[in-house]
Amino acid sequence: MIALQPAKWRTDTIDIAVPAGEGLEYKLTMTQGETLVYNISYGTLAEPGKLLSEFHGHTRQVDGVGDLMFYAKTGGTPQSGVFTAPWNGIHGWYLKNDSPRDVVVKVELAGFYALEVK
Repeated sequence: MIALQPAKWRTDTIDIAVPAGEGLEYKLTMTQGETLVYNISYGTLAEPGKLLSEFHGHTRQVDGVGDLMFYAKTGGTPQSGVFTAPWNGIHGWYLKNDSPRDVVVKVELAGFYALEVK
């Protein structure tokens, strides 16, 4: 199967600071059929298993209604994968740090996507 794209693929390496006891989302915008190759790693955690990472996606909500799908969940173990967006929308990671110290999560990306502006 081939999926031709109108623009060149991109690459990004992002360091995401996740403070102790807090959670946040890191989002990408993708169009249905666009593909992403990714690696996510977590540096040195104070306590293994204290960092939740959920890779998920959702359509843009209209009047509070939208579709949601979970793709992968890990407790702080590195993960590499290839992802093809099942729909137009937001795709990314929810990161929750339950450890007593700040953690820097590194996300390495290559493919067809746009970084979601916060």
